[in-house]
Amino acid sequence: MNTIHRWLASVKKQVMDADLVVIGNEAADLDSIVSSITYGYLRSLQEPKRVVVPILDIPRADLDLRLDVVYLLREAGIKVEDLVFRDEIAVDALAERARLVLVDHNRPGVHFQLFQVAGIIDHHHDEGEYPQADPRLIEPVGSTATLVGREFLASGLTVDQDLALLLVGTILLDTVNLEERAGRVTGTDREVANRLLPLIQQDRQQLFTAIRQAKFNLLGLSTHDLLRRDYKEYGFAHLRCGISSVPMSMQTWWAMDTNLLKGMEEFASQRGVDIFLSMNNSSIPVFTRELIILWSDVEGEVKLCNWLSRNELVLLPLGLPENAQHRSGFRMYQQQNVKFSRKKLQPLLTEFFKQY
Repeated sequence: MNTIHRWLASVKKQVMDADLVVIGNEAADLDSIVSSITYGYLRSLQEPKRVVVPILDIPRADLDLRLDVVYLLREAGIKVEDLVFRDEIAVDALAERARLVLVDHNRPGVHFQLFQVAGIIDHHHDEGEYPQADPRLIEPVGSTATLVGREFLASGLTVDQDLALLLVGTILLDTVNLEERAGRVTGTDREVANRLLPLIQQDRQQLFTAIRQAKFNLLGLSTHDLLRRDYKEYGFAHLRCGISSVPMSMQTWWAMDTNLLKGMEEFASQRGVDIFLSMNNSSIPVFTRELIILWSDVEGEVKLCNWLSRNELVLLPLGLPENAQHRSGFRMYQQQNVKFSRKKLQPLLTEFFKQY
């Protein structure tokens, strides 16, 4: 058994003795989960006397919704039972003794705000917090796994096949197989991926296809599951905003669930957010994006859409299904600029709500 596997099994038994907690963002996508595991492993090798524990910021039951994560972890020989999830620990008690390293975000999620932030490894918009963090590595690359991979390669430590597989598989998914036209890949992503690929002894295209197929396997998922499988929450001025990322067109989704709007309203109510957005994408027949906005402030919704359109999103209204046409505060748009993911949308929302 390789070292990363032994390390995960060991730290699982030492969670409440942790000196350093490594946490990805609350969407807990492949990048967040892999980056937290691999960066935690790197720090443990660099500082062997320190107890470093990666924690997944979701309940254990939610991992089954992330089939791409399950697939890649299994391919790398990582046992799910060796991972630590948010609902399995006393988070507030742990905050009294351990410091936090944020990966794939640079502001703690709601459950980890009591921790002192010791480090940041991220590829999102820099919110300017925690200038004392060390490291404070925030670069606009395609994947946080790229930054972790670069740190590993620069350390001189051994990168074995399973570790390389975790990192490069994540980079390929986040950059759409290093495809320039997708608008996500950078020279740094390409450089790190090309150094890792010879270590995994797998065909790049086949690996990417397998992970992507797992990610978009949505069979049997309810509307509630689709909304919570990739969900993030933000605070904008005095408002709480929830944003789900859903890999399905609204036309397909509505055909699956004619009570979709009610499901969205119930989800937003359960989360206690003031404004709810769903960012939908589909690759059939070509890659498209849609933005769904659920906000009781109709005037505010109009101002928001005008603001987003002026700032490169280019939103075109979509017709509403008959059972939603008379519901105020609910709008659907085609997003003409498909390069704007949630990562790029968040800074625009921050700027809008500063003025709102």
